[in-house]
Amino acid sequence: MQRITISRIRIRVRFILYPPYGKATDMQKGVKIKDYFDKNYIENLALQLQDAGAAIDASLFVKDALSAQDSAFGERLTAIAMAIDRHIPHYPTALTVMSKTFKEQLPSFAVMYSTGLRYAPFGKYVEIFAPRFPQYFDETVNFVELLTCRYTGEYAMRPVIEAFPEKSMTTLERWSMSDNAYIRRLSSECMRVGLPWAKKLTAAVSQWEKYVAVLDNLVCDYNPYVTRSVANNLNELYKYDKTLGGELTTHWQQKFGTKARSVIKHGTRWLRRSAKIGV
Repeated sequence: MQRITISRIRIRVRFILYPPYGKATDMQKGVKIKDYFDKNYIENLALQLQDAGAAIDASLFVKDALSAQDSAFGERLTAIAMAIDRHIPHYPTALTVMSKTFKEQLPSFAVMYSTGLRYAPFGKYVEIFAPRFPQYFDETVNFVELLTCRYTGEYAMRPVIEAFPEKSMTTLERWSMSDNAYIRRLSSECMRVGLPWAKKLTAAVSQWEKYVAVLDNLVCDYNPYVTRSVANNLNELYKYDKTLGGELTTHWQQKFGTKARSVIKHGTRWLRRSAKIGV
């Protein structure tokens, strides 16, 4: 039986409470989140891509993007991403076109998975295709930086870290010093060893000095969404390697003292639970 974690429950509840475009009344009760990406959404997306300069046949794009309408959320995103690739076959051009459809930055982290949901297929596109184009690494990370201010960018970035770990970690260190809280959170969130619905990632931890440097820049951040991500990093690190988790905890205690106390407390919750049940 698959174990259902609290984090997955919370995200699912968030989708129900905050459907696309912000108001609970915008989506009928009981409608699944995957059904947001219906024919109407795809037709509007085709028009937006055209307005952004893409020379696509809207009717053919819609037909391609609708190929997985009887499938689950992830498969629908993949179908739309594959349609973008087929109809805008030049990777950097696709990134430019998609970025031109972006609206204003999110007003709050609380609406990331509601108001920002319209951009989910763009993240899936990068997730699938970015590792194939090392020559466009800069274009990729610049796009993800824009995306994360409007929708979560961590899923898009994880395959990039895996494919190009050294360059990616240098980028994450730069992001961790950004004035923008969405970008700072991304620098932590995308390198977690474990992330709900994502493949396990160890490439960031393998770049240990840079991994620690990124989190050092964020552990005392004023934004609670950022520090929660840092704590989740520590929590996942303990699950992966208790020795490394302990090393990072000791490092923070020595370097930051009581300023890191709340992050350490939240980041050692799995360790404390596992000690009680003898894991």
